[in-house]
Amino acid sequence: QAKNIYVVGHKDTDMDALGACLAVKALGDHFKKPTKIILDYPDTEKRTRAAVSSLFTAEENKLTFIQSEKAINIIDEKDLLVVLDVNNPDLVVGNSILFKKIPTIVIDHHKRTDLTITSTLYDPLIDTSASSTTELIVDIIMHNRFVKAKELNLTETTATIMLSGIYLDTNFFRLRSVGPRTFEASRYLIEKGAEPTHAHDLLKEDFAELLIINRVTASAETIETGVLLTSFLEDDPIVESALISKISNAMMDMRGVNVAFVIGKVKADGTLKVSARSDGSINVALIMEKLGGGGHHTMAAMETTTVMTMNALKTLIKETTQEYFLSAKEMQGVK
Repeated sequence: QAKNIYVVGHKDTDMDALGACLAVKALGDHFKKPTKIILDYPDTEKRTRAAVSSLFTAEENKLTFIQSEKAINIIDEKDLLVVLDVNNPDLVVGNSILFKKIPTIVIDHHKRTDLTITSTLYDPLIDTSASSTTELIVDIIMHNRFVKAKELNLTETTATIMLSGIYLDTNFFRLRSVGPRTFEASRYLIEKGAEPTHAHDLLKEDFAELLIINRVTASAETIETGVLLTSFLEDDPIVESALISKISNAMMDMRGVNVAFVIGKVKADGTLKVSARSDGSINVALIMEKLGGGGHHTMAAMETTTVMTMNALKTLIKETTQEYFLSAKEMQGVK
């Protein structure tokens, strides 16, 4: 029934958000609905920017993407807004678009919070058992009565970016959130032309970043058995949010590591971000929620809202993690 479809992901857009958005655009194109992805180029992760600039021609960019400022000015109640890979309104690209009361659908794999978008056309589809939002979208494509999966036209570029998104959110199939649906979605994308090697290449680090990852990782401390905590230096420059996430992912590749917390400065006003990763044995979303953040039980994050030092935030993380373990032990005792 929609006149136009607008698809949007989260700020600091990563490959999973981009892949999911491209998949929904493919669905819109299939139904001959004008569909645009809301993307603010400066507010995307470095690798996402590189993928968009290298894989899409200027004409394809014009037909596929629209800046949030332009979208806000033209979207109306006859259109449909699809929000992907995020359910916190504060984290949506161009989030003032949510105030326009446009019919909205939310599809995400991150845990609901008190801030979850509620003004939606249907109940949000939030499935925390899914490894990625791309996986969720492929699941919808493969199991619905409106379109046959084999008939959907996914370009090789779209399929490859989607596969890269699954790689990203599963740390190359190494997280406990990976299940049969993950591999089924990957198989479908490869059948549609996704190139696994290229999907991997889209996530490669450059040499300078690799040196930073090694430096920050080397300063990690153990705060509980299998739980590591590290941070950039107090006087380090601002870093991209995605780099902090890369470091936490890298730490999870170490033998004996169950949980990794990484802190870095992401804004000039001193805002700090924590990236938390888990192998599934500990619910890092619960720990991040205690600090004002949230996410998936194996991948979560938070950003500070008041000025504080790295060391002060480290202390908060240590205390909150210890409370988590104490609560877990008490629950086991009750059982």
